[in-house]
Amino acid sequence: MARHTPTIPSASVRERRGRAGAWLVGAIAIPVVLAGLALVWPGPSIAGDLHDRAVAALDSAGLPGVSVEISGRDAVLARVPAAREAEAVQVVQGVEGVRQVRVRPGPAAGSPGTAEPLPAPTAAPPGGPAAPAVTPADRQRVTELLARSPLLFPGDSATLTPATARAAAQLGSLLAQIPAAPVELVGYTADSPGSTVDAQELSAQRAAVVGEALVSAGVDPARIRTRGAGTANPLSSQAASRRVELTLG
Repeated sequence: MARHTPTIPSASVRERRGRAGAWLVGAIAIPVVLAGLALVWPGPSIAGDLHDRAVAALDSAGLPGVSVEISGRDAVLARVPAAREAEAVQVVQGVEGVRQVRVRPGPAAGSPGTAEPLPAPTAAPPGGPAAPAVTPADRQRVTELLARSPLLFPGDSATLTPATARAAAQLGSLLAQIPAAPVELVGYTADSPGSTVDAQELSAQRAAVVGEALVSAGVDPARIRTRGAGTANPLSSQAASRRVELTLG
């Protein structure tokens, strides 16, 4: 019986077959790679395109200060002049691709071509912080504490007595709970005939000493102003006149 010997393809035949296989693999792989790139590199976002076109439409309509936010295909407008809300909604609704438009409540934009005005600052006493609202309850607590424990001093002295030091510490703890209200301290002296101490200077020292005690109790020093009034506004006795008074807010 004759033996069949398999025919071995020549080198050129094998090379042609290899090339055909490579082209087949490439034809399959290239679309797969392109599809993957499309997933990770989607190109310009729809939201960004809608935003740009909505802003351009508002600018053309004379509404350059309106803010536009896009979520999906829905638009939210902010800083719209109160008299032109309906117009702004209509302009953005006319942008192709926008599905729904609403206006967010809030401050309106300034006039076209001008900066939006800032709120006027709260009036502040010279050299002090802006005056915040102080509640009647805050004032009442401070008044009651000072009525129980007035800030009194010995004659011709700006040294805190133990009682005044305790009163200042309690007052400081209370004022620290009203963290923004300015505090004015005014020192006074008694009209003492024959005294060799300068009344104006002594009254200012008394106010400053009480201010230091308040700071030690936790009050921000930026909140405190002190001044001396000398023998002005005397009270019923010399002992009561040697004092520091406090004004809150």
